[in-house]
Amino acid sequence: MDKIIDLSLPEKCRILAVSDIHTHWQLFDRLLKKAKYDPQNDYLVIVGDILEHGSDNIKTLEYVKALCDKSDKAILLMGNNDIMCSRMAYHYEFKRFQQQFYRNEHNTFRQMANTLGYVDCWEGNWLEIREKVVEKYGELLSFIRELPTCLETEEYVFVHGGLENRPDWRNTDDIYAITVPWFLRKENPTGKQLVFGHYPTYNYKRSNVTNLPIIDSKKKMICIDGGMTIKKACQMNLFIIDKCDENYSHRIN
Repeated sequence: MDKIIDLSLPEKCRILAVSDIHTHWQLFDRLLKKAKYDPQNDYLVIVGDILEHGSDNIKTLEYVKALCDKSDKAILLMGNNDIMCSRMAYHYEFKRFQQQFYRNEHNTFRQMANTLGYVDCWEGNWLEIREKVVEKYGELLSFIRELPTCLETEEYVFVHGGLENRPDWRNTDDIYAITVPWFLRKENPTGKQLVFGHYPTYNYKRSNVTNLPIIDSKKKMICIDGGMTIKKACQMNLFIIDKCDENYSHRIN
């Protein structure tokens, strides 16, 4: 992985972890208030996929960026849905760009283009669309483009999708780290508590048809994706890690 954050935690603190917001920034805001989030003292880890599958992409980006700007203890990790808009802004060739533009109405880059009056994309105007969108939304796009893939502390590792089962797991391929499915069925190579999202918990039999986080104490794996917008019956999970003295306790909001 190209971008891993190593974070040393104080003796006493809280870590608030959430994944797969999928544009529902207002619900996320309510969860933070319910948990009495303190940006000066709490660590907030957003485990990827704040975008797509919902209609409020731009506002969600602005909201999450503001959280990260306000506190260096707030960290957003890259998710597979987040990377799409930066690829459209900086990397895709025309055919892929056009396919992505029309992929669905909740495409982040397309919503940005729509605010500038662009509703159609063809070979004659696609570079103009890219230039104008980057000109207006460059700060937000750069924020997404530079996101880290993984966060490691003394006791925990956070990643959107999962990690390759290898001794040098820090060299996991970036695309694997944000796209691997069914990761709860795989192995944890870190020796630490591994927190991830990407694949909703209700897909696993052990969820008992709920959207609650799944804690596998044997593997030290914690899946927190509540399936926001992926199905009608879904929820957003805020997983709270309380570090008190030498012990950790877990709580779910």
